[in-house]
Amino acid sequence: MLNNKGFAISTVLYSLLLMGTLILFLLIGNLSFERTSTNEFVANIKDELIELENRNKVETTFSYTGNGQTYVAPITGTYTLEVWGASGGSVNGYTGGSGGYSSGQVELNAGDTLYVYVGGAGKGATTRGESLAGGYNGGGSVTGNSNVNHMNASGGGATHIARRDGLLSTLESYKDQILIVAGGGGGARNQENHTTAARWGGGGSGGGTTGGGAFSNYATTNTPWEITQNVATQTTGYAFGRGADATGQSAGGGGYYGGYNGNSPLYTGSGYGGSGFVDNVSNGYTVNGVQTGNGYAKISYYAE
Repeated sequence: MLNNKGFAISTVLYSLLLMGTLILFLLIGNLSFERTSTNEFVANIKDELIELENRNKVETTFSYTGNGQTYVAPITGTYTLEVWGASGGSVNGYTGGSGGYSSGQVELNAGDTLYVYVGGAGKGATTRGESLAGGYNGGGSVTGNSNVNHMNASGGGATHIARRDGLLSTLESYKDQILIVAGGGGGARNQENHTTAARWGGGGSGGGTTGGGAFSNYATTNTPWEITQNVATQTTGYAFGRGADATGQSAGGGGYYGGYNGNSPLYTGSGYGGSGFVDNVSNGYTVNGVQTGNGYAKISYYAE
């Protein structure tokens, strides 16, 4: 049996417990009404933090020009490099391979110069026998053949950033000076008579440590599929820095190693994509098949 003092203490504890329970129920009951406001508050905070971070970010973008471009580092520090390769040409509903994407970071001193080469998109034929220039920086070209019913396309060019000036294909002896590469896509192809002997399909995508294979009805009767044999890698492909030219077929995309055309080593009709490269940067990342049209590049750093 409790004395007066014990009873008073028990009453106070009970009251506090009751009040706590009531507050908890009120909070739970109000949670559904507050959820939206809370989520909006958190989202706003995140946006403010991103805006604050980007306020100190200094970014330079390089678009396609058909010429080499330069970048001089304004401060000593860590720079982020991003490159997008160009896509291959498309024909009659068959799409050229998309260009790749690569990113990474590099330490630069104030005054260091980087050389940026942005890949140009491949072209698709609009008439039979049309000759087509390859995309700038290694896209394979097409020599037309008016005696056949093929509609071909040229390859897209690679985009790269290096410490040494020059098109990618000229830097084979200076691989240690190449910082980052995004491969270009292969050209698509169509043939009017879709017979077993004909070849048609989309171009292989560029970029990644391994370039994309040509899409072709090779070894089937009517359904194009990706041919993964003979794709461009980090050590092999048609040639360093450029895709294969073609006559009567579609051409390969440029890349660290360029893609093969649609005639050799397999008769695929459409061209292969070129590979990307990130070995000379930190936090390197490369993937294929993200960019349509001309390539581009970005260099950024955070100001103090």
